[in-house]
Amino acid sequence: MVTMAGYYGEQVGQSITGDTRWIEDIAAEGLVILSKDNDSLCGLHKPDIEEHGAKVFIFPKANASGQTMAERFVKHRHRIASRAKKDGPMIYRLYPEGLKKIL
Repeated sequence: MVTMAGYYGEQVGQSITGDTRWIEDIAAEGLVILSKDNDSLCGLHKPDIEEHGAKVFIFPKANASGQTMAERFVKHRHRIASRAKKDGPMIYRLYPEGLKKIL
């Protein structure tokens, strides 16, 4: 797992405005996006995800604790890995009981 600062470097990672650039870059690398930005990625940036073939897995509640998100990721890691082997675009929400396909 890599943060934007880890991927781009601290200064560049913090200076990126808007999501279009990093969605395109991450998709081009074939990497998976794991996010808690449900509203943005399922709304405003859904066309960017479709255009660039991004693979996105989202925690539906941005206010969930880090512990809760980590536990959910670990619980569903095999399902995430299985789906991520396929070509994008894709968007899945990570719920306690499983994954729900959005795109």
